Amino acid sequence: MTTTPNKRGKLTWLSLGLPVIGLALVTWYYLAHRTTAAVPQRAGYVYLDCKPFPVANGSGWGYDILADGKTYIHQDRLPGVPGIHPFATREDALKVGRLMISKLKAGTFPPHVSYQEMQGMGITVN
Repeated sequence: MTTTPNKRGKLTWLSLGLPVIGLALVTWYYLAHRTTAAVPQRAGYVYLDCKPFPVANGSGWGYDILADGKTYIHQDRLPGVPGIHPFATREDALKVGRLMISKLKAGTFPPHVSYQEMQGMGITVN
């Protein structure tokens, strides 16, 4: 007695195996070629971020405002204060940087921060 291959069994394997392999390939391609943008970009929109940094001589802090990951504003000293005085703390630099971003979003150009605004925010001004 001889047995013949079951055509139905082959079709079942093909009908289940090929879609699984195809889905695995599509998933691999998507994960390998996706961009690592933090926020999806839409036409006409810019992603703004504030990054505080220690000043080179170690005497305080400054901040950079990044537009789509590129430096847009570099502030290594207190704005509106005569002389070269960096921010006393990282938090102070971050507060003023965030205020600048809110002013940019509101359409204030060029954005500016006054001495009185910094005092009102509790920023240490030497």
